[in-house]
Amino acid sequence: MLEVPDASEPEGAERLWQKVQDAGPWSIVVDTYAAGSAALDELLGPEQSFCARVDAEHLPDAGVLDRVEEPWALLVELGRLPRVRLAGLAQHHQVLVLDLRSDRLVRAPGGNGELLEALLAGVWVHSGDCIVANDSAAARLLGRQDERP
Repeated sequence: MLEVPDASEPEGAERLWQKVQDAGPWSIVVDTYAAGSAALDELLGPEQSFCARVDAEHLPDAGVLDRVEEPWALLVELGRLPRVRLAGLAQHHQVLVLDLRSDRLVRAPGGNGELLEALLAGVWVHSGDCIVANDSAAARLLGRQDERP
């Protein structure tokens, strides 16, 4: 019988965070969900790569993220993040979710909140968190999963 993973498992967030860290090296690592967007604004420069964990309330504005030229990735807690905002982010940046069956990252669709909601409702997807990244960081993240030890 096929075992259905628990889509809300807390280990999913830790697995995603490990994938982000493994895609480094990063100039700045902010390892806390409590990092406010103001704190990130102060830390970020156009020539610094970074990764951070943020909750929905502290997700930086797109303008802040667009200033960063180097690779960046955010592990975002999805609790109170409206799916419409996440779909909007996915139009301009890469949004990656974790397939719990294969432990692989999957690109989320951009621009359509209903389609994104349907993806996150799947029992095979970790629905508590996602990664939002620019193209170069997403390439690192997706390329890593094709490497064999």
